[in-house]
Amino acid sequence: MKLFKSLFGLPDASGDEDNYGIPWKYMKSAADLDLIESGRATRPQILFKHSTSCGLSSMMLRRFERRWEAVSHLADFYFLDLIANRELSNAVAQRFGVPHQSPQLLILGQEGGPEHFSHGDIGAIAPENVLKNPD
Repeated sequence: MKLFKSLFGLPDASGDEDNYGIPWKYMKSAADLDLIESGRATRPQILFKHSTSCGLSSMMLRRFERRWEAVSHLADFYFLDLIANRELSNAVAQRFGVPHQSPQLLILGQEGGPEHFSHGDIGAIAPENVLKNPD
């Protein structure tokens, strides 16, 4: 099963385990949106919306994880499985005023609306341009 997960970019959804070096918090309810909203006052909140049936989404997830692993202690990372949680994905779009896309990355800081990136743009985001004091 681990090989299957690594091939298709499927983190273990059993909890807040450290997968691929990113301490993902798996979103399962609208209460998670409140956590993101309140957490952004103290540190960046990063949300990856992933379609488990899309090869491009899996590729962008792996690319993102490799690039951000070294600075994963500087932000909170949320993972949303779009296939299992479509209504929650719609709630994200409504709450943060961004169009639904997949794959999609939202970065919420202390000020203003979220920055959001989709598809190939996700792989081009450099953590040092987003996070304060990266290693």
